[in-house]
Amino acid sequence: MALCADHRIAADDARRGQPEILLGLIPGAGGTQRLARLIGPARAKDVISTGRRITSDAIGLVDRAVPTDEVHAQAHAWAARLARARPWLCAPRRRRWTAGWGAELLDTGLALERTLFAGLFATEDREHAELHREGVR
Repeated sequence: MALCADHRIAADDARRGQPEILLGLIPGAGGTQRLARLIGPARAKDVISTGRRITSDAIGLVDRAVPTDEVHAQAHAWAARLARARPWLCAPRRRRWTAGWGAELLDTGLALERTLFAGLFATEDREHAELHREGVR
């Protein structure tokens, strides 16, 4: 869900990752496409292909990293500022930004990701990863 957000505020010690590769899969729900658009292709390939978990601000995934006890207040303050904007300006602005960022390319990438993700469930690698995760060999 964080990958779909327009703005992300997280605890400075929050760790994120894309662990699907450890299960013999790739990230679904836009994980391969949106992550690369947020943090760049090289960083996204690293996170996706290793399955490692790292702090969100270390890879630029969040807009603001704050102490854990301030996350809710900071997010609420940001949302309150946003709520003061003219509602009739928000939707067109967001549509224009999205269209300007290659929505067609994102749609194509998401369709490809869905196809690849679904196909991986039938592979031996996926079955092996599942057995390995459960401790069965």
